[in-house]
Amino acid sequence: MAQDPKKEVGEMGKPSLKAKFEAAMQKKFDSEKKAPLGSGERFASVQNKAAASYEKKGVSAEKAKEIGGAIAAKIGREKYGAKKFSKLAAMGKKSM
Repeated sequence: MAQDPKKEVGEMGKPSLKAKFEAAMQKKFDSEKKAPLGSGERFASVQNKAAASYEKKGVSAEKAKEIGGAIAAKIGREKYGAKKFSKLAAMGKKSM
């Protein structure tokens, strides 16, 4: 039976290294997994978050979605480079 990492104590009353490691690994596996690269889901997620932000500011839904797409594209080009981002965009279009 596994102990709670908070209860497992090492020297000087601090959590042991093993407890910290196990807690970090559990957190890693419990977190939501990202969508596969090239599926278009990551792009859509960023686009929707940006669009929601602009809609709160009073921009129309259509214009906010357009702005969100531009923001997501800029972020993607900065992160992956223009060449790789264009390949990912093509893959995303095929999957939709």
